[in-house]
Amino acid sequence: MPPGSHGLAVVSGGKLWLATRGGLHIEGMPVSTAELSPRALYAVVGIGSSLVSLAPGNLRPWVHQTGGRVVGASWSPDGLKIAYVVARRAGYELRLIEGDGHPDRLLVGSVRSTKPSWRADSLAVSYVDARGRAAVFDLGSASSRTFDTRRCGGAAVAVAYAHRAAALAVVSAHGIAVVRRWNRPAACATLDISATPVAAAWFGNGQVVLAVNRARGSSLERLSGTSLNEAAAAFGPRAVRGFALTPTGSSIMVSVRRSARVADIGIVHSPAAGTRLTLTRPLLRIRNAGGPVSISWR
Repeated sequence: MPPGSHGLAVVSGGKLWLATRGGLHIEGMPVSTAELSPRALYAVVGIGSSLVSLAPGNLRPWVHQTGGRVVGASWSPDGLKIAYVVARRAGYELRLIEGDGHPDRLLVGSVRSTKPSWRADSLAVSYVDARGRAAVFDLGSASSRTFDTRRCGGAAVAVAYAHRAAALAVVSAHGIAVVRRWNRPAACATLDISATPVAAAWFGNGQVVLAVNRARGSSLERLSGTSLNEAAAAFGPRAVRGFALTPTGSSIMVSVRRSARVADIGIVHSPAAGTRLTLTRPLLRIRNAGGPVSISWR
């Protein structure tokens, strides 16, 4: 466990590795997704067609039948709500369930299989709609707003709210946009066609860090200002498979492709100009790792 952390959950190849300071410890459990609550007091995981809560002592406080495979879940910053995306026959749905397992309700009936992201005040949740646009569901008004950032590199593939502000980062197929106000155009940065963004997250100082895979390796890039200028970048020879920041936005954890079926997970320093992206001491090495790696770090 990284110093100062409450918990860490990693999903790779459909299996879960999880440890918390409260005593919850899991290795190799088959799951479709996993998410830790604030301070890692609990976890929720997708198992079959259920959303299952986990607690220390091998306890399962509640199990909710979802009617489909849960592909992404996000716990609200206040710890009271969980937004999740579930696969149904007609497509993917965005739903909301309370932290104690009930009630459960539908928010949006047609979305993409992107992990939702909560606004800092826990009163709105962002997602990607069925047309590839970033959107936000406001719990107070029970309504959604959508905006089209496809000019910033294509359809949206991931969304990430800032930790302390209403700013929303929207990762696209070949770029990134940041929406700070609904009545103003989004800031936009596009990448070359050979670059594939993996995910974005926010530092505590308001800068965005973007993980990017390239033809000959990968990079972590710090972007700042209203025009998303590159403040610094670190480059490495191996592809990034997963990426997360601490809730305070002070440290970066990445999963890199060590070989075709092996992924290393560890902490890297904040990208500085021209530095090398390396994991000198991996926290976890996963063998038989396949596809992207999901990291929940509290």
